[in-house]
Amino acid sequence: TYEVEYRGRWFTNQAVPVFHDDGAIDEVIVVAQDITEQREADSRLQEAVRAGNVGFWDWDISANTVSYSDEWKRQIGYEPHEITNDFEEFQSRMHPDDVGPSLSKVQQAMQGRANLIQGEFRIRHKDGSYRWILAQSRVFRDDQGQAVRMLGSHVDITESKQAEATLRAQQKMLADAERLAGVGSWVWHVNEDRWE
Repeated sequence: TYEVEYRGRWFTNQAVPVFHDDGAIDEVIVVAQDITEQREADSRLQEAVRAGNVGFWDWDISANTVSYSDEWKRQIGYEPHEITNDFEEFQSRMHPDDVGPSLSKVQQAMQGRANLIQGEFRIRHKDGSYRWILAQSRVFRDDQGQAVRMLGSHVDITESKQAEATLRAQQKMLADAERLAGVGSWVWHVNEDRWE
């Protein structure tokens, strides 16, 4: 089976040899399927994933292998070939303060207490900085209820976290300045016609 482009269309071809009684190949039958639309849809999906800054991963729990998407790797500064498919790649890059709480959520999900997990944590970028990640995942189970697979997504939310921290710092500076200056402030909630 192989793919080929012909006159602007993409085909997947499967070649099957037909043999003579003496074992020599008499002819080759080729079955072609037009996959142009599928390739275009795949390309659009990849662009949407990249534009949305969504990284995906797929964890085969029994084999303890994780397939990380190229976008997942790019979020933390790596090329696709630089990260191997094992769980330790993820765990070793997580901020030390976030490892315990995050793995606790994973354990609870694997033990059947939750099938959906959502959380935020920091993960180390290739440049040494930490990036804030919003992660969502789902556990899949076999017929006996054992967790066998986990699929998830990561979105880099570092910029919004930094904006929140800046706003909190500015609010604290304003409150400190008001306190030191001996002035007060108030807020009028127009829609509720009340003062605070």
